[in-house]
Amino acid sequence: MDLDNFMTLTKFGHVKTADDELLDLAIQKWQEIVAGERVDHGSDDCALCLKYKSHLYATTVLHQDSNPGCSGCPVKNWTGSSSCRYTPYYSYVSAIKYRNGDDKVKYANMMVDMLKEVKNGLRSGRSSIGKKVL
Repeated sequence: MDLDNFMTLTKFGHVKTADDELLDLAIQKWQEIVAGERVDHGSDDCALCLKYKSHLYATTVLHQDSNPGCSGCPVKNWTGSSSCRYTPYYSYVSAIKYRNGDDKVKYANMMVDMLKEVKNGLRSGRSSIGKKVL
């Protein structure tokens, strides 16, 4: 399944896709961003967020580790923090804000690498709670 089809399916019901498949879709998203084939829409086009993030809390609890909507997300489990804190994501957003194309690609590549590491950890049963990527 590709990311666009997945996003369409989530509009019609609860996401029941396994975490390793969701990580594949998240990796696909960031690889397409690196290649210049996709624009990031934050949690609106993140397969993991579509399953785990409570959009009800997104505007009021964003950037707080207590966001209950990220509970169970493999990235949150990996970093120990919600809303993709301590990942390359916010550095990527800053690179866009300040129009730094080189850093944008660098941080998008770092997102790919981090998501692959999370997937490999999930596959091998390793947990890196509290691992800070950035």
